[in-house]
Amino acid sequence: IQMIENVAEKICRRILKEISSTNDLEVYTETLPTVINILAKTANSIGKKEIYNNIFNKTNEFFSRSSGTATQGAPASSKAFARIGEIIQVILRNAENIVEMFSIEPLLQFINYFPQTEKLALCKDIINIVSEKQRTLQRIEDPLVVYGFLSVAKNLNENYGFGLSHQDRRFLAEQLISFCIKVDFGKDVEQTLNLFTNIRSNFGNIEEVTEFLVLKTLNLTMKTRALSRGKYSKKITAFIQACISFCFITIPGMDNPLKQFDLLLFSSEISLLHNCVSQSETLFKNAIAQLPELLPRIDNKPLDEVLEGRIRSLLSFLVLLPENPENEYLHVYEGLKRVVDMIKWDRKMQSITKNILLSDFLVFVCIQCQDKLPYHMANIKSNDMLFAEADFKEKLYNELIALLKEIHQTLGEIRKLDVTDQPLLSYLIRSITFMITKLIQYLQPCKTTSDLICLGVTILLEKYAIVAKSDRNMKACPYANYISDVAAKVRQAFPNDENIKATLTRLYTEIKLS
Repeated sequence: IQMIENVAEKICRRILKEISSTNDLEVYTETLPTVINILAKTANSIGKKEIYNNIFNKTNEFFSRSSGTATQGAPASSKAFARIGEIIQVILRNAENIVEMFSIEPLLQFINYFPQTEKLALCKDIINIVSEKQRTLQRIEDPLVVYGFLSVAKNLNENYGFGLSHQDRRFLAEQLISFCIKVDFGKDVEQTLNLFTNIRSNFGNIEEVTEFLVLKTLNLTMKTRALSRGKYSKKITAFIQACISFCFITIPGMDNPLKQFDLLLFSSEISLLHNCVSQSETLFKNAIAQLPELLPRIDNKPLDEVLEGRIRSLLSFLVLLPENPENEYLHVYEGLKRVVDMIKWDRKMQSITKNILLSDFLVFVCIQCQDKLPYHMANIKSNDMLFAEADFKEKLYNELIALLKEIHQTLGEIRKLDVTDQPLLSYLIRSITFMITKLIQYLQPCKTTSDLICLGVTILLEKYAIVAKSDRNMKACPYANYISDVAAKVRQAFPNDENIKATLTRLYTEIKLS
């Protein structure tokens, strides 16, 4: 068998030598498919690479002489392109691996001679072949392969994606991400960041790719941290800061403000983990700046449903993020509060949502009042270590008083709402019970909290009575079991408060709680 293969390879070499003397592209390409098919099955890897290089060098000569058109005119050129496209596919499909595919140096140059339509079709075919062959690979380490693939993919995104259909954009995003997930340059993290920069410059118009790059770059900082075993030299710190700067520059290129918010907040959290406090604060501020840009509904969900958990995450992280001593106390916190007031909430639900968020702000301020915060990040001095002076405590106390007044005012707005349906009533009940739970959990029993709780329960009962009267299908109060649990906590926190006792008695009677 080995002897037959050697003979076949020699015959192919002889044929190629003969047809290489022709100046007719039609004649040259007409003979090639048969020769290529035999070579793909008989020649060894080194022999094939040499022969393929010669073939593409010769073909490149034809096109360079004729400036991209065949010598026999347009019809002949069209046939020649079709045959050469088939030849390329045979060569690539029969390659042992993707390293062999991209080791054919003239191939990438040759693709540029194709007319636009044929070139796009050919590049798609090449990408599909690469996708098939890389499925069996655990990792891709060869830069030749990586940049070869990107060079082919770039042809599908010419003019930075102008005119690119949604289907082609999705195809390109999926293939790029699938390929790049397996790229691993080992300890050479700088080369990895350079690769991400290259991808951003060529494919930054594709949102999915941009998101992928940001997440991979943040992961790269964690990999660098692991390689250095958590020790930050000047070089490592500078590299991590470069990665964070990459994210800071890249994220604004996305069109979706909610994704921008998520990625900026995540970048801020990773930055703080690496002790990059100033970068973390900048990213945090840029994250909250996206909130007013959001539409009242996202993916057919109301904005309160989308943002409630996210704002709570912001406040949880803000417990860790130290305030800049050069700024006023609670500078970032107050900025967040101002931004929340600018968000385009649903008008009907705005006051109910505001009540939940004010309760979250109240929790944050109460936590900041503690001499020692409940959680810290390694090597980060949070506010409890930076601000021990009485002025800071006074600022927190004043803010606490202001929040309680805002909650009282918001309850007044909720009381004026026209609540006539069960979904809105459910949301109102959740808002008020959440507020009551936080008041009990974080504040000492006093007349102010007692009055707020009584007002909240009174509003709840008023709205429940209206909906129960108009909606005959409502068999039981929404969240009845939860209301019962909250009522038990209130009774335990205010055992001797007569107003609380009277309010709870009314609650149990009108809603028929167990």
